[in-house]
Amino acid sequence: MLSPPAFPRSTTDPSVHETRSRHSSASSLSAPVLYTEPQIACQRCGKSDIQYELHYNCSRCDDGEYNICVRCYRLAKGCKHWFGFGWTAWPRYEREAPEGGYPPNHEHPHILIGHRYRRPMTPLTESTTPPHVLMSEDDPKQRVEAGAFCDMCKAFANACYWKCDYCNEGDWGYCNDCVNQGRHCTHPLVPVARKTRTTQSITDTTPSAPSTPRQDNHLAPPDHDTTATTPPLTPKSASLMRGPGYFTIANTIFRPLTFTTVCNICRYPIPPSNTRYHCLKCNAGDYDICTGCYHKPVVASRIAKEDGMNGWRKCLRGHRMYIVGFEDRDGAQRRKVVRDLVGGYALKEEEEMTMRLQRYPPDGGVGLRLLARWAYWPDEGVEDELAFPRGAEIREAADINGDWYWGVYCGVGRLFPANHVTAI
Repeated sequence: MLSPPAFPRSTTDPSVHETRSRHSSASSLSAPVLYTEPQIACQRCGKSDIQYELHYNCSRCDDGEYNICVRCYRLAKGCKHWFGFGWTAWPRYEREAPEGGYPPNHEHPHILIGHRYRRPMTPLTESTTPPHVLMSEDDPKQRVEAGAFCDMCKAFANACYWKCDYCNEGDWGYCNDCVNQGRHCTHPLVPVARKTRTTQSITDTTPSAPSTPRQDNHLAPPDHDTTATTPPLTPKSASLMRGPGYFTIANTIFRPLTFTTVCNICRYPIPPSNTRYHCLKCNAGDYDICTGCYHKPVVASRIAKEDGMNGWRKCLRGHRMYIVGFEDRDGAQRRKVVRDLVGGYALKEEEEMTMRLQRYPPDGGVGLRLLARWAYWPDEGVEDELAFPRGAEIREAADINGDWYWGVYCGVGRLFPANHVTAI
């Protein structure tokens, strides 16, 4: 008996659509890809769950899994082959060489790099199979911040990092917000940005993530670091300097920036070679006045003579300002406070009113100038002591009782032990 010829089933056959529909539904309901959430502990003190706060990683020790917390890093504990901060590491490495020198291919000093993971946007779930670990749909590799971080507020600062060559042997710097608001040291600061592989305008205003508002008003203790941050943008007033100059920070190439600030009154750019009046409070510290525009309100009596350039040097809203400029040195433009706040940071408003009846206090205030011979990091939970790195300059200082001083560093005034500093 002949069997009927085999014809391809019609595409209008409803059973075909049902099969395809089932496959489509199964595909759409397939389980999402899950990634193991990092769980990091400090290799030195054992502090757990430091993955979401700033910590320091050695990419060479323990197959790249060697991490320490900020406090241990600041206490100079380092990794297994770490020789010190900044520019002191290599001289120490050479001093400790055995007789006859190091053998060929001997490891050079390791460099620890700041790391921090942003928290996942999706809920964490526990894996169903041992070992039971936390999982997330957000790939941790896409959420890791690595490079330069502000030593004041701990913001991720690869887009604009103000490097100090003196504090902490050159391993020290600030984000743009902290510099604008006066939370920085007294040394010249060079602005740099991480050099990316792709050629892109440094003034691109499209963020990869929203910038984090800064709420800290003092040097954050090494153990207080639970606020998540996201990468800020390079300021619109900044652009990469032309030329071969570069800086190596956190084992990464950074290029120097040049700033052309716009006067907030006449709206004309202020060249880096010109000084400007800078207010730390107006517009969150992003407020500058060129010399010509500041003299006009004083002449027109919009600013009282005693509050003008030869007096308290106040802005139109009554805030004391300092004068800022840039100096060209070593292939970069370094920001320098030419004239500090009249009366310094320690001066209170009520004291200012009293001094109005007497004479103007000096720029930068009164008191001793001290150099930190050793870093000082207060114990956890101590809020009334001043934290500072080695090489810091502390101003407006006063001897309290022979054992303790009071002074100002990075715009903050607090107590600190006398045996950590020496007079300048």
